[in-house]
Amino acid sequence: MIDEILARYPAMAEAASAEATSGWFRAAGLPDAHRRHRSFKFQPSIDREVIDRFRDHYLSGIGIELTDYAIGKAEILKAQPFQKFAYGKLIFNQGYSDQLQAEFDAVFSKLDPAQIPLFLHAVEDVIDCGGAKGVCTAEGRLIVCSRFSIRMAVRAVRTMSMLQTLDQMPGTLLELGGGFGKTLADLMIWSAAETAIYVDMPLNMALAARYLDIVFPGRVRLVWSDEDRVQDGKINILAPWLLAEKMDRSVDVMVNFLSLQHMQTESQAYYFDTLVRGRTRHLYHENRLAPRDDTEGPLRATPFRTEGEILASRVVDVPWFMNAKGDAVQNEALAIWSELIRY
Repeated sequence: MIDEILARYPAMAEAASAEATSGWFRAAGLPDAHRRHRSFKFQPSIDREVIDRFRDHYLSGIGIELTDYAIGKAEILKAQPFQKFAYGKLIFNQGYSDQLQAEFDAVFSKLDPAQIPLFLHAVEDVIDCGGAKGVCTAEGRLIVCSRFSIRMAVRAVRTMSMLQTLDQMPGTLLELGGGFGKTLADLMIWSAAETAIYVDMPLNMALAARYLDIVFPGRVRLVWSDEDRVQDGKINILAPWLLAEKMDRSVDVMVNFLSLQHMQTESQAYYFDTLVRGRTRHLYHENRLAPRDDTEGPLRATPFRTEGEILASRVVDVPWFMNAKGDAVQNEALAIWSELIRY
């Protein structure tokens, strides 16, 4: 699969750049600072090592944060896109291991017994991606995990707890803004979904295709050109500028994590019209409902929420931000909400 990804990536990236002013991205509406931040997702070509070993490189916007690499603050401040970090597959550092175990225990101690099997599956970070890894212990087991995988396991448990309130598990899952595919893979395994559709930026689509092909060999299908079609029983990596043409089926559950919140109003409308309206039965999302700046549309007032029945809604996190003085502060107005919506 990696050979197909590498062979087809340049044409896909070229098409993405040509379509970048349309609703899926609307580059013209972004200020220069935002355009530069996202421009590396449109790389015209990509090295095999970056696709195959992306845990060793800093790639913003795929779910792995700089703090997940077990590097110092000075290195974090200097990190550049695609920068390679030099460390082994596991971090043999007692301080890091103790900190990782403490983070693991803080989460594990709050789980209901029924949630433990899913958590222990999702927290394992044995595939070679996901930032710096360590070893934790739980229930007599040694578990290879990372800060990243602990966060993703919490997300998987929270999401499945919501989905289990539905009449039946989804047969078709769709994720918009899926990073490198970790959460989609976990949800597919635990919901037994037969078909998946993944939509994201060009670079992320390549990384996710690689990761998901490792987890589900032979099931990944690239839908990157006019000739490609979404297929049942496959994990379809679908280019967002092709949604109007290729999205020809219903979706049981769509999920989105920390992605809709960043979009311009026009892009939010584009994704609702192409992915949800008349097609999607349920949406589960975790996002801010209020914009952080004037480039973001207010999710609270979009059709994602106003044209559906909100079955569940609660705050799951109040993020920390640096203020003008350099102090870490929390802002309740920018809380992350977890919501399940029926259409």
